[in-house]
Amino acid sequence: GIRRRTLNRKGDSVKIEEEFPRMKSMTKKAMSITLALRVLMVICYQYPEALQYNRTQISGGQYWRIFSSHFVHWSLSHLMWDLLAFSIIAPLVYSIDRKYFWKIIVFSPLIISCMMWIFLPNMETYRGVSGVDSALLSGLACLYCRESKTRRFGGILLTLLFVKVFWEYGTSHTLFSEGETYLPVHLA
Repeated sequence: GIRRRTLNRKGDSVKIEEEFPRMKSMTKKAMSITLALRVLMVICYQYPEALQYNRTQISGGQYWRIFSSHFVHWSLSHLMWDLLAFSIIAPLVYSIDRKYFWKIIVFSPLIISCMMWIFLPNMETYRGVSGVDSALLSGLACLYCRESKTRRFGGILLTLLFVKVFWEYGTSHTLFSEGETYLPVHLA
């Protein structure tokens, strides 16, 4: 267990578990939930054609693709980079605000898919959790911006996200997933 000591507001030394009794269990729960989602992505990787965003098939009534497309990937490299980002960002968001985490996980795939449907009518197929990763990173930055002690770090995260997105749009290449070229879609 955690054995470190900290000072409480009165200046007394206390165990971290006494000051933050839920932190240890929240971290374990965050890791468990995000691990389950990562395993889902690895499983979905095996069935890309059945789960990808496909405009024609969605029009034909295969509405699950609106959500499932965010859990399949174009290549192993694409999957690995998305898993890396998700593995870092998702547990942090969950540990800070689990309701906010679930809102992002549930609504960002739906919003991204709807935005693609409306604003990118020529995009026939889409795969990847990058948009959800971007939504999680934006959400994490916003959570940090709520607190005066972490506000600067939240601003730095947002700046880095904007630089990445603008670079990808400007070059038509992703910053990660080397050697792969596809339209970056960050509508989160």
